[in-house]
Amino acid sequence: MNLPIKAFVLITFDFPLLKKIKGDQEEIIDEILKNPKVLYGSTVTGRIDAILLVNVEDMHKLEDFFLGIRRIKGVKRTETLVASQLLHKEVVDMDKLFDLK
Repeated sequence: MNLPIKAFVLITFDFPLLKKIKGDQEEIIDEILKNPKVLYGSTVTGRIDAILLVNVEDMHKLEDFFLGIRRIKGVKRTETLVASQLLHKEVVDMDKLFDLK
């Protein structure tokens, strides 16, 4: 089935490699956010370093997406969580979720 897919892509960075190549996690996220398939992205705290919300056409496109992320120097690993059921109202502007004003 070729149905649209929303997924969360969790990214773990290789900080020793980033230091060695003088790279930066924010630079990687900024570059990834230029991809129109990415609806939202942020660095986060915890065992994961960054999270993306992506919207792709089908599973093949999702695989192409996360394999592309894994090829970026400084990315240690990814984990992809496919959204299986809409359980809440979708937010049009994700930044409003974090607006504390």
